[in-house]
Amino acid sequence: VYVSERNISNSFDGDLVEFVMISNREAQITNIIERKKTKFVGVTKKDSQKLIVSTKEKKSQIDFLIPNNSFEKENQLVVIELLNWENKKPEAKIIKIIGEQGIVENEIHAILQEFNLPYDFTDNLIKEANELKKLQNESETKKRLDLRKTTTITIDPEDAKDFDDAISVEEKN
Repeated sequence: VYVSERNISNSFDGDLVEFVMISNREAQITNIIERKKTKFVGVTKKDSQKLIVSTKEKKSQIDFLIPNNSFEKENQLVVIELLNWENKKPEAKIIKIIGEQGIVENEIHAILQEFNLPYDFTDNLIKEANELKKLQNESETKKRLDLRKTTTITIDPEDAKDFDDAISVEEKN
C-alpha cells in the first residue's frame, strides 16, 4: 500500500507498523509496533538555542531534538539514540561523539557506524595484527623484488574495489 509523507505518523523507514486504509490504495499509519532502528548518525546544529541533530541517512533525513544537553558544539558527527517521538520532532540523546564533520576519518567512522560495521577493535585483535608485522622481516624481504622505493601509480579505475593493477616508469640510458 502507498503511505504519503503526511500519513507516516512518527514512523521511520523499515518500522513494523499498523495502518488503516484511507482509500482503495492509500494507508495511514496508526501505530508503531516495532522500530527497525533506534540509533542514528547525524550532525549537530543549533536552532533557536536548541541543539538539533540532523541525520545523514537518505531514507530518513530527520531532525532530532536533543533535550537537556550541555553539548554545545556544532558540525559534530554524533550517534544518537531515540528517546521518544511524542511532539513535532523526535527526541534523542547523544550516545557517542565521532568528531568534526568534514574530516575524512570521522566521515568514514560515521558511515561504518551508520551501517553497524565495527571499527573499534579489541586488544586481542590489535595484538594479533601486531604479531603479523613480524612476518615482514629482512630475510623475507630478500626473497622478493623490493619496489617500495619505486614510484608506482594505480591504473585501476576510481570505482575499483581493490587497487592491484599498477604501473611505474623508470628512465634508462
